[in-house]
Amino acid sequence: VFPVLHPARPLLLNQKDAATMLGISRVTLWRMTKKGFFAPVEILPGTFRYRAEEVEAFARMGKEARPNPQRN
Repeated sequence: VFPVLHPARPLLLNQKDAATMLGISRVTLWRMTKKGFFAPVEILPGTFRYRAEEVEAFARMGKEARPNPQRN
């Protein structure tokens, strides 16, 4: 079964949009990525995108969010 996706909602966010959605800076987002909070998709060498679903889930969890050590 495939999830029903909203056509206006992007599947991937660039670093600026993901940081804006979370209310943090791009530097903070990258630091959190390095700590394992996010697993971005590398679409081209050195070009990353964040899964919108993952960013939204993190925003809902707020202070309860914990890094995933297996992402490091």
